[in-house]
Amino acid sequence: MPKNHARKKELADLKETFGLRHHNAVAILDDPRRDALCQVLTEYTDVTTYAAAVEVLERLAS
Repeated sequence: MPKNHARKKELADLKETFGLRHHNAVAILDDPRRDALCQVLTEYTDVTTYAAAVEVLERLAS
């Protein structure tokens, strides 16, 4: 599977699974903490943006 096709599929999966807008899904996909951010999105259903997920992740880390 070509790399670009795989990336498009990952973006589509993130948007569908978590109800994210495109720019938020791209930010999460490009972040090295992607797995942790997805975990936050799974556990905190009120978190629906990249910025909010990062905020929760940083709060949990401290």
